[in-house]
Amino acid sequence: MKELEKKKKSIWTIFFTTAPGYAKLKEIWIHKMTPAGKIWLACMSLGLLAGVITLTVPIYKVFLIMFFVYAYCSIASFFFRPKLSLSGEVPNQVSANQNIQVRFRVKNKSRLPVYDFSIDLFTPPRSFSTSNSVDVFSSLKPGEEEVCNLHFKPQKRGFYKNLDIRGYSLFPFNFTRYWTNTLLEVPIIVLPDFHQIDGITLASSRKYQPGGVALTSHIGESPEYIGNREYRPGDQIKKIDFKSWARHAKPVVREFQEEYFNRIALILDTFIPHGKKKPATGFPEFEAAISLAASIADNMSLGEFIVDIFAAGPELYHFKSGRHITHFNSILEILACLDETKTNPFDIIGPRLTDEISNISSTICIFLDWNSSREKMARAILDSGSSLKIIIVRDSPTSEPDENISNLTDSLLFLTPQQIFDGGLGII
Repeated sequence: MKELEKKKKSIWTIFFTTAPGYAKLKEIWIHKMTPAGKIWLACMSLGLLAGVITLTVPIYKVFLIMFFVYAYCSIASFFFRPKLSLSGEVPNQVSANQNIQVRFRVKNKSRLPVYDFSIDLFTPPRSFSTSNSVDVFSSLKPGEEEVCNLHFKPQKRGFYKNLDIRGYSLFPFNFTRYWTNTLLEVPIIVLPDFHQIDGITLASSRKYQPGGVALTSHIGESPEYIGNREYRPGDQIKKIDFKSWARHAKPVVREFQEEYFNRIALILDTFIPHGKKKPATGFPEFEAAISLAASIADNMSLGEFIVDIFAAGPELYHFKSGRHITHFNSILEILACLDETKTNPFDIIGPRLTDEISNISSTICIFLDWNSSREKMARAILDSGSSLKIIIVRDSPTSEPDENISNLTDSLLFLTPQQIFDGGLGII
């Protein structure tokens, strides 16, 4: 029965949303009409209804008065509709939970003055909170400019393709908003909010890395001299040992070993089971795990580590940071665009992940829960020869008992989302 009601509801929703003029009416109701205008229309409707029901009481005159006032407002708004130009720089990147103030220069391009004008963010994303107090200016003469401030606060990381910013007029009675050619659409990336940590305890060691110094960009190790060998075509001239060449009467080059580095794997769990409704600011555990991953990557990027970040989603997302391989800001951009997955990925990506971490010294797993599939992955990581640190980000008890975690690793940490959001974790 519930499924049938849901199906009927969806059919009616589709019928109304696809009806001719629906998009225009929605635009008028959401954008054109102000709260005062909506209340005025509601009172007009009540006056009309009461006037239709009875003619003995001249209540219909109230409706006529309100109607003519509204008609006058609409006509005056049309003739004094603004022709404004907006110019300002919205930052391409901001951090979540950061209060943003953008200054715009508004110029009146009409031959008539503009009254009661302002700018605002129209249809903001659900995770954006906008200021209730906006700058409203009484008038702007033809050709005159004024500076307006726009305030908003993004509460969730992500990439937002368009922010709809418009300049509008409320003249004459604040019933409707009017604008012409003032639409400004700008993209914006909201980076995850994170707090710096003092450090992280790891049982790490150097491992052989195929590719050597090429993995580490322009930061190199102090190479260790391991001996001489005969010259081969393609060897660098600066490595030729001329004294040995003189003794042996043939070209000899010095050989160095510089292929051992500390390489850390950071595995981020993105699995959120079905049945959980997504809040406007995202799932707290997942957002906290993203924030913690950014904190760890930030701390590791300051040292001489190679950090491999794996996001365990429908596919295995893999990117490197540290030692100037990738700028940390690029890591934040990638983390900003990661989404949760509703299907359990661990059984699928587990074998592929163990192949990737065969050269990893230490592995940090940020899990959102604990179950058999995550335990299987943890055991595979240990079998590959990497040390393991597990961090579980969760408010409630895990789905399965966590006694087995202590048997896998001594480095175990439970954190609540609020602890991560508050910061001050110190050394983890």
